[in-house]
Amino acid sequence: MITGAYDLDRLPKKLRIEMDLYIRDRILDHRNDIHKNASEVVSIHGLPYWIMDITSPTRVYHTFGDRLPKGIKGAIVDAGCSCGHTTTEISHLYPEASVIGVDISGESIAEAYNLKRTNTNTRTEFRVGDIYRLSEQFDAELLSAVFMMNNLRLVLPRMSDEQLKDVLDSTVLTLREEGYLLISGGESFDIFQKEHGRMIPRDNRKSIGDDERTIPALYKALGCEYEGLMDILKTCDKL
Repeated sequence: MITGAYDLDRLPKKLRIEMDLYIRDRILDHRNDIHKNASEVVSIHGLPYWIMDITSPTRVYHTFGDRLPKGIKGAIVDAGCSCGHTTTEISHLYPEASVIGVDISGESIAEAYNLKRTNTNTRTEFRVGDIYRLSEQFDAELLSAVFMMNNLRLVLPRMSDEQLKDVLDSTVLTLREEGYLLISGGESFDIFQKEHGRMIPRDNRKSIGDDERTIPALYKALGCEYEGLMDILKTCDKL
């Protein structure tokens, strides 16, 4: 298990206050907001995309907490960044990294640049792009981490095994050795790390409502064997 990633003193005071309010009062029921009001699934070139118009400014913390990897440097991609709140939060949490938000929605990227103008101290940039084809946008072994939050994991039931493997192969190609892939949906997450060219499971969490049929498909597509929670999780050769 990866622990101790969060140094809350690194966060700007305003963001810490927002985080405290979010955790204490649950002023934003994140899952209900996303699922009921601010998202839709669209099909593009036969692939399902989870499109969001709103997100929480503290969603990274709410999802991963202190189980995030420590001290990531270099380039990080926030794949499916929506209006840029998660990208901004990641840049505060990893001040030695440059964070690139990618989203297929041009409107979301425009909103992200509006947000950036109010957070000029962050090392962020944004671009319109296809998060399922990251290897067409970034050089091989360039990225130190890729976050895929509330997008890929939520459309797994709508993807074939072949489609999922193509998406993940393209993503893994962009990761450098020891780079991280962090996939989340709602309050569930899976963290993988690249080691000798293979993806190794490092941590995970499941919540009520997870589709037990689709999560093993995620691990299989990455060449791993899923055995439930991290208490017992074995790595296998690439399939």
